[in-house]
Amino acid sequence: MHTTHLIALSLAAALVACNPKETVKALTSDQNVTQEMAVRFAENMVGLPRALVVSEARKAAPGEKVTVKGAVLGEEPVFAENIASFTIGDPAQLLANMQEHGTWTADSVPVEIRRDNTMTVQFVDEQGNPIKQSAKGVNGLKERDAVIITGTIDPHSTSERPVLNIESIVIEK
Repeated sequence: MHTTHLIALSLAAALVACNPKETVKALTSDQNVTQEMAVRFAENMVGLPRALVVSEARKAAPGEKVTVKGAVLGEEPVFAENIASFTIGDPAQLLANMQEHGTWTADSVPVEIRRDNTMTVQFVDEQGNPIKQSAKGVNGLKERDAVIITGTIDPHSTSERPVLNIESIVIEK
């Protein structure tokens, strides 16, 4: 996290030289949002509850708290651009099918397997609204990372499109 602060401060210094008033205000807002997401990344996995596979986590009802394990996989693009959400999938189900079809995009996986083994996860603010910044790269998060996420199923979720609001996330090394 120290490195993230140094990069952000260096970027702020460079941008301030270009347009002091507008840039600093926007950058400060982005820094705060990034920090808000980064705080939810756990340093280790000690004390985490038993994690469900994605297909089991999909069965949780809105408002229910779950811990799910998976990988940052799904239909391209995996990360939303202007909102802190991304797709996680069960690598045991998706990667085998992706390899079988000779491609590394989940688009080649049959629709039923994709639907049953992927779900959307998102960072939300204190009011439960999605954060309006991409989660890609926050604390090094990238495609194909193995993750364990604890959160609450969003109240607006449906059984066809479950969404998990992230409370904590661990990137497995």
